[in-house]
Amino acid sequence: MVLAEAKHIAGKKRISLDFGEILKRITEDPRCLVLPMDIFVLAHMSTDLDIHDSIIVATALHCQEFFAEEVVLLTTDEMIRTSGQIKTLW
Repeated sequence: MVLAEAKHIAGKKRISLDFGEILKRITEDPRCLVLPMDIFVLAHMSTDLDIHDSIIVATALHCQEFFAEEVVLLTTDEMIRTSGQIKTLW
């Protein structure tokens, strides 16, 4: 979902990077992991957020469960930050 949003805003020229540069940076950074939206993510989705935010938070929650490590979501999205569903940083 985050990559889809990044592609959308890059295509609209709302950010200075083009989407190819975003993908390049993500694939070259060993700290970044792109995961599919699958049944494990869907199981963590909440109806308390809009669908896009819910998918992002659900993916983070699935990662936290799968890797048995705390996940901190980097976001300025106020709805995600105040939901209390996942630890955030910005």
